[in-house]
Amino acid sequence: MRMRVARTQEEHAKGLSGIPALRADEGMLYVYPLPHFYVHSMKDMLFPLDIIWIGKDKKIIDFITDVPPESYPEYSYVNDFLAQYVLEVNAGFFNDNNLKLGDGVEFSLKDAPKKQ
Repeated sequence: MRMRVARTQEEHAKGLSGIPALRADEGMLYVYPLPHFYVHSMKDMLFPLDIIWIGKDKKIIDFITDVPPESYPEYSYVNDFLAQYVLEVNAGFFNDNNLKLGDGVEFSLKDAPKKQ
């Protein structure tokens, strides 16, 4: 899977806003400095998402599927348990890949581009 990586506050705020679509093998990984409760919304989104919260140990700790763009501004979404990463992918990804709470997620940030 190809990931866009959001590390800075500016990248976190922009997220996938305004992007017309993601390929089936794409997603955005939000990397946060510490485990916490991270709010995500569908501001300026053009397609539905699955939002997956991942703990410091790289295991799925929470998720929400099929979040519609129309949910903004009425709704925003936050994890129930401490997360350090958040993965946004096309709606249906979570179920299509038979994911569940506690599943491990493999990724390496050492090769991910960093903002200068």
